[in-house]
Amino acid sequence: MARQLLWYGNKLFLAFFAEMLVLAKVNTHQIEPVCCGVIVCDTVIREHGTGKLSYIGCFSVIGGGQFPFQSPPFFITPMLSNLQGEIKEAINLVARVEQPGTGLVAGSGHAKIQTAPGQKIPKNEVIEISCPLVCVFPSPGEYAIVILLNNEKIGERRLTVSPMTSSPFVPPNQPS
Repeated sequence: MARQLLWYGNKLFLAFFAEMLVLAKVNTHQIEPVCCGVIVCDTVIREHGTGKLSYIGCFSVIGGGQFPFQSPPFFITPMLSNLQGEIKEAINLVARVEQPGTGLVAGSGHAKIQTAPGQKIPKNEVIEISCPLVCVFPSPGEYAIVILLNNEKIGERRLTVSPMTSSPFVPPNQPS
């Protein structure tokens, strides 16, 4: 950022100011949100009372019989921090699965983040928001799971889509 300030002079001041306005839209405290991690799984269960999440069937590789392949429904759960304080205006969270280099979006899910009036998110709190989605993968390969808050990218991880070419593995000395 400092190099750009020296390089562009007054033009960077405007770019920096515009960036701060974008951050202000994401979080009124102007603290940049952070995506600490992204979990991909078959099902998410939220425990009544405690609010704890259970992730069932976590994976980083998904297999398809033939392509294009439509996935069964699954969940993407980004873990977000630096969203402290009261969030009066809803923040849009989008989890998108993209094929790198093509611009193709295989699928996306979304959620809105907002606190109840008077409720504040504590500093250093990690918030887990699960987004259900179904994807249509045109071919096997590496896909990017991109996490956006109010259309600003805050995180990314890979998801491998592979062809299923053989029967499931059965350990030796086990009934088939």
